[in-house]
Amino acid sequence: MRYLKIILLLCIGFAVTVVLAQEEVTFTTPQGEVVRVNAATTELFDAPHVWETYAAPDGSGELAVDRGVYRAYSETEGFVWGRNDATHTDVVIEADALLLNIFTENGYGIVCRADQANEGDGYFFMVNANGYYALFLGADETLTPLVEWTPSDAIHAGIDSNHIQAICYDDYLALYANGELLIETTDATYTSGYTGLAVAAGVNPVDVAFDNVSIYPVPENRSAP
Repeated sequence: MRYLKIILLLCIGFAVTVVLAQEEVTFTTPQGEVVRVNAATTELFDAPHVWETYAAPDGSGELAVDRGVYRAYSETEGFVWGRNDATHTDVVIEADALLLNIFTENGYGIVCRADQANEGDGYFFMVNANGYYALFLGADETLTPLVEWTPSDAIHAGIDSNHIQAICYDDYLALYANGELLIETTDATYTSGYTGLAVAAGVNPVDVAFDNVSIYPVPENRSAP
């Protein structure tokens, strides 16, 4: 997939509904540190304004809670995203994402450490409906690949659901899809920020439903026994 320039969206308004999750997440860094997190907030998208919302005046893009999911739609080539309003430093973020249209030249995923100004700074952990994944660094209204688009059989291609997990821990960044590790790398550009959900359209529209978004802040006492 070719590189897509960022598109900025106006923040109309957002809030957060918090539900305690019971699941535990454990990961191991390349240095052998075992990290366990077990206190999460889970967004069920059961109210209209539980996340950032937007509607393009010409109907070419929308971010909205719709029937229990967060729907991100765009007809314009580029990245669009919505955020919550809670900042985190070290964090694990999970989401279920379902493609809703037939076009596969797209991208969708999780944003970690997004900036307060909502200008596209942060880490974009992306997969697409052709079975590819990538990691982008957003800065100065431009996305630079830290990991280029790469194919993986772990990603469910076509009109299907994918469970995506992103880890931002110190300078360690990791991406999982459907339980399989896809990316491990390091970058120290950002240390904290908001959680976001992103889609990227190519020559055709992209339409994705996100659900079961869980955010696990990593505690100070981080090593598993």
